[in-house]
Amino acid sequence: MTGLTGEESGEGDQGCSVPSPYFHEERGDCQLDRLSNNRMFFRFWVNCSCRRDKEVLYEEKRREGGSTMAVDIEKLKSMAPPKGMDFHIAKLGHIVLQVSDLERSTAFYTQVLGFKVSDVYPEEMMPGGMVFLRCDTDHHCLALVGAGDGKNANRELHHLAFEVPTLAEVIHARDRLHAHDVKIDFEGRRRAGCQIAVEFRDPDNHSLEIYWGVDQVGSDGRVRPSSEWHGVRSLEEAIANPVPGQDTHIPR
Repeated sequence: MTGLTGEESGEGDQGCSVPSPYFHEERGDCQLDRLSNNRMFFRFWVNCSCRRDKEVLYEEKRREGGSTMAVDIEKLKSMAPPKGMDFHIAKLGHIVLQVSDLERSTAFYTQVLGFKVSDVYPEEMMPGGMVFLRCDTDHHCLALVGAGDGKNANRELHHLAFEVPTLAEVIHARDRLHAHDVKIDFEGRRRAGCQIAVEFRDPDNHSLEIYWGVDQVGSDGRVRPSSEWHGVRSLEEAIANPVPGQDTHIPR
């Protein structure tokens, strides 16, 4: 199971309280979760829902400095905007990625994922050139700058996610990715948010997600309890076993 990445890769252990983005490696008694990359190594010794105890020992060791940090879940959950703020973020507007081959990446995002080109900056306007891409009426939601070194390790930016309007389109996207020999890291249903998704890499190793059905949060701020998350690692299982309130029927 090595080499997997994603928002919280490693679904399947129902109710497991291990935080994302770690994949769950079942070794008979669910004792180890881990993720390693070029920058740091995380280790979790876990008593999951299949064990009597649910204590999680979290240890993070950075290669530089060896610092240790524990996650205060309740403190993080309690953080909220102050009252009386005089501006409101309406949406995430766009993302700009550095890529090593501008033509190759533009071909991937247009011909494999279906984005459309709005504008292009030449070298004299942006070193490496820049391509603005859209998926709706906004001029761009994604832009590519041809100044990357091709060594993206998903350090500062973990992944990008693109929503599609129907569940059937997630399946179509997976099949199209397979047809183009694109590396797929995950398919199925995530835990928090419960979106059904496929996760994959672009030519520069950026981690991407196409999803449908993420939970909506109303004005009361209530979210789905973790006991209903039901993460699974295949689209077919996600469709066959929906979480409460998620309609996975696909019209024929």
